[in-house]
Amino acid sequence: MPASLIIRTIFILVIDSISSHLVLYLFLFAIADSRIRWKDAGRMMLISVPLTTLAAWFLYYMVSIHILLGYALSSLVTIGLNVILITVYLKWHPLKSLTALALAAAMQVGTGAIFASIISGVSIAESAGLVKYIFWMVIVYPAVVFAICLLLTRLQLGRYMRFLLSDEKSLVFTASAALVLEIFVELLFTMKDVFQANFNFTYILSILTFLLLILCFFTYISAKGERDSKIRMQEAMLLEQRHYMENLEAIQKEMRAFRHDYKNILSGMSVYAEEGNTQEIKNALRKMEADFDYKVGENIRQAGQLGNIQIPELKSLVLSKLSRMKEKQIVCNLEVFRPVTEVSMDVLDLNRCLGILLDNAIEAADITEGSSVDLIISRQEDMVTIIVSNPWNKELALHSIWKEGYSTKGEGRGLGLPGYQRILEKYENVFPVTSWKNHIFTQEIKIMNKG
Repeated sequence: MPASLIIRTIFILVIDSISSHLVLYLFLFAIADSRIRWKDAGRMMLISVPLTTLAAWFLYYMVSIHILLGYALSSLVTIGLNVILITVYLKWHPLKSLTALALAAAMQVGTGAIFASIISGVSIAESAGLVKYIFWMVIVYPAVVFAICLLLTRLQLGRYMRFLLSDEKSLVFTASAALVLEIFVELLFTMKDVFQANFNFTYILSILTFLLLILCFFTYISAKGERDSKIRMQEAMLLEQRHYMENLEAIQKEMRAFRHDYKNILSGMSVYAEEGNTQEIKNALRKMEADFDYKVGENIRQAGQLGNIQIPELKSLVLSKLSRMKEKQIVCNLEVFRPVTEVSMDVLDLNRCLGILLDNAIEAADITEGSSVDLIISRQEDMVTIIVSNPWNKELALHSIWKEGYSTKGEGRGLGLPGYQRILEKYENVFPVTSWKNHIFTQEIKIMNKG
């Protein structure tokens, strides 16, 4: 290949790569509802443009690979490289980077296909054609996309997409769906030559329709997810308010009763004072203090402990189990050391595990007279520890409790702990501990912080 042709080819590849990356980043920031960080975008382009250009040159001209396979491989290189760069420079979650980039790439490929169709008659082998190509793809194309991104920003597309890109529980599904749709748009792009010149309008309309469907689909599921999340939070707040109201009513009731007892105790103490019996006065004061802590102080203390659980889903679960224990007249000793704001574990999985442990503890306490349930949640620097314990005076075979169907509480039970174990097997940073000592059955979950 003549040197002039090599230079011309590389020049076209570089121009195409710069144009594509610029449009890609414009769509990326619009979709992610983020201001355009030109400095970081420039840094990413300085790395990505040369590498993707070399990859395209190598695949098309050095290896002489089939054009469709070469296009697929070069697209894969571009996406993979940019996911890494976005994660590093913009400090986004890798799955968020992949999701936003896949959607932006779908938009970039779709709009690029439309512009390529518009200038399909241009022959870049000629100088005049090359100038026209540069004008359309380097000036007009980015300018039009910039205007589209401004419109998308005014329509608050990014605000609707924000929940989808921040919801770590569904990011794997979202990223996969976005990637599949991006691949489909890439396939539509490669089908450009299948359409005859007379059907160019049909091709452009197909691309536009599909891009609009992509935006509508992801906007819908993001808005729906955000609504569902708000409903769950509102339900948790209502449950919390109801619990606090019940606690407040219980405190008021106990205070009225204590006030009556307080007058009786003072009457008795006045007699002891007249007799000079200081020991009986001390005993009466200790009894009054103990009665206050038992009747009133426990409700106040529990409300304070609940305030340290600052994960709405977790607090909602604990409140529902406390209400259940109150109905069954089971005492719950709740301790939450330091505010718990996050855990390095999916909250839904954590709720399922803790729900199983608390349900088992409640069932055991319900058939053990005078029993209680202890729930301790402790946040340390590098982990969160959750402990659930209850007295159990009957025989217990620790090696059998993980078997499907085994239960010490009768047939048809024992389905919880095997499921609990299966959930925790997914997490390398979560360590369960089970013990039965001095007739106290204890289940402990240690959740180590990631990174």
